[in-house]
Amino acid sequence: MGPVRAIREREAPRSRADVRRTLLILVIVGLVLRVAWWWIAHPEPVSDFLGYRSIAERLVHAGEYSRGGVTTAFRTPGYPAFLGLGILVWDSDRWLSLLNVAVSTAAIPLTAWFAYELGLGRRVIVASAALVALIPTFVLWAPVLASEHLQVALALVAWSLSCRTTSWRRAVGAGAVFGIAVLVRPESIFFLLAVPLLLRVARVDRRRILPLAAVTIVTAGLVVAPWYLRNEVVVGRGTGLSTSGGLNFYLAHRTDGYRFVEPALTPLRGLDEIATNREGYALGVRTVRSDPARLVSTTLRYTYELLRAPTYAAHYSTRRNGVTPYRSTVPHPAVEAAKGVATAGWTVTLVLVPVGIAGLWLGGRRRALGALGALLAANWLCFTVVFWGMPRYRYAVEPVLAIVAAVGWTVLRDRLTVDAGRPGSSEVP
Repeated sequence: MGPVRAIREREAPRSRADVRRTLLILVIVGLVLRVAWWWIAHPEPVSDFLGYRSIAERLVHAGEYSRGGVTTAFRTPGYPAFLGLGILVWDSDRWLSLLNVAVSTAAIPLTAWFAYELGLGRRVIVASAALVALIPTFVLWAPVLASEHLQVALALVAWSLSCRTTSWRRAVGAGAVFGIAVLVRPESIFFLLAVPLLLRVARVDRRRILPLAAVTIVTAGLVVAPWYLRNEVVVGRGTGLSTSGGLNFYLAHRTDGYRFVEPALTPLRGLDEIATNREGYALGVRTVRSDPARLVSTTLRYTYELLRAPTYAAHYSTRRNGVTPYRSTVPHPAVEAAKGVATAGWTVTLVLVPVGIAGLWLGGRRRALGALGALLAANWLCFTVVFWGMPRYRYAVEPVLAIVAAVGWTVLRDRLTVDAGRPGSSEVP
């Protein structure tokens, strides 16, 4: 054994211990920041978030999965079940909000795990976790009763498992987690499109990628199947995964605007849940067929909407339940300051992402770049081409952007170090 190799083997355990220690510190810092905002903002569930809580409460106390007194499939059961477990312990908005803070904090080490499975260096792993711990959107959104928290945690697990899938058993495990993520938020199904590129990171034989991807996708389908069948039998034929799909498809392709509008103000007014879903898809398809070129303009518009500053996090984390417009739980200047901080954080991310893409390409991490790009493309396809986009719908891939931005940060830091006359790191991002 040569002296250099001996030194590296002695230093490796120490380096891993340093990374674990740093990650633990980042988790603690991220938790403290989230709890502090939870304490300051004191949010109450409104809009969609109140809807999730109401379903969970009826599930626990009445044993029914209903909305407005009617059996529903408007929302998938994953997140209401999570809230229901929390309600069994303590039926309190503050407690449920704190549970979401905990799940948001879990995204910090899970992002580091995903970066590790992508084969990125220890500095990128630490920087990725640091960004998820500190980026204002993650901190501000943490106390909101939003299903995205659970979706992100499950997605990170599914992506990480896929990156290490070399056997049928591991493909089944990854598929099961993907399926649960779909039951939390149905659009997670689009991430299955990225599975082949995630599997490439595991460096399995090319001939096995498609079979392993098929196992992952079929397993996810089997996990989702009971809910799908329940909807078809109990709610009505044509329900599918969720009856919210038809409404959102119509809103995405209607000819009179780009924003959410209440169904009562659309041609869908007066229709029940199943009819709204069915007619929403029909009207959307009719619009696209009548003017296919318009799909280009709507895609461009929703791309812009998807990439706007995430001020939603500051808004919904400071709302008090009641009649609309919802009152704020903190003074107006505090809300505006939080929105400004969130915008600044997003601006920094946008600056670092192109540098990170270049760093991954030039650094030979093209499999990792392909996997990350596939996840971003899946999210983009869902919320610009198929459905309608806004900054909140980008939240599921914010950890992906954080990893790419972390690569950009390490590249810039190395560049500045070399320019200052000090030797740069030899570690490939």
